[in-house]
Amino acid sequence: MAYQTFTALRRGYTHPLFCEDFLFTHQLGDRFQVMAVMDGSSMGETSFFASTLVAKLLRRVCTQIVYLPVFNGPLSLPELGELLIKQLFDELKQARNTLFLSQEETLTTLLLAITDQTLQQSWVMAVGDGVLLVNDHLQVFNQDNQPDYLGYHLHCSTEEWWRTQPPPSVFSQVNRLVLATDGLLAIDFVAPPENIQTWAQRLLTAPLPSAKPHALDQLLSGWLKSHEGTPQDDIAIVCLQQSSFIS
Repeated sequence: MAYQTFTALRRGYTHPLFCEDFLFTHQLGDRFQVMAVMDGSSMGETSFFASTLVAKLLRRVCTQIVYLPVFNGPLSLPELGELLIKQLFDELKQARNTLFLSQEETLTTLLLAITDQTLQQSWVMAVGDGVLLVNDHLQVFNQDNQPDYLGYHLHCSTEEWWRTQPPPSVFSQVNRLVLATDGLLAIDFVAPPENIQTWAQRLLTAPLPSAKPHALDQLLSGWLKSHEGTPQDDIAIVCLQQSSFIS
């Protein structure tokens, strides 16, 4: 089954200098697509750095993981997800030690998804706040502004950290998968909608205007203009869409 990825990144007016959100997409072998959005903690130091660092480490992990013998074996989607997130945790620990980073310089949320494009299944893990859409169903991850960042656990072993995590979700028959930072729910409107989550769901399920790479950014811009909305917080969105469902 053929899929396409689309992205949008928007700086909110409360962050005049840097966008603290970042995003990541990567084709993993012939079969898997990896996507992620990160939101650096505003309470941390150089929060744009933390979110960008995780994206760069994800690229390193994805580049290396295809050369592992286990990747070419009978690896299930949950097993691949566990392998990838553990490798990322190890890389973040190593980066902290190599760069002499403080804990505050590693604080970022992470919403990570791996999609098996052959089986149309997606594995999703949330570390902190964020927004997930699978087909038409919207799910909001909200930890009341107290995200359990990866950076809080870098003193632990990888296995110790993994055992404390809630089990990731696996979804089947995925036609559209969207990950977004919680800035999508922090928009100022001239005439506020009755329910911001309903507004977000309508946006994320709206048909993309084209199959061009900037189509999602174009859709977001059009919706903000037509609804007279101004992003207060930064917004990062990645969308994986079956090609047959694109206008």
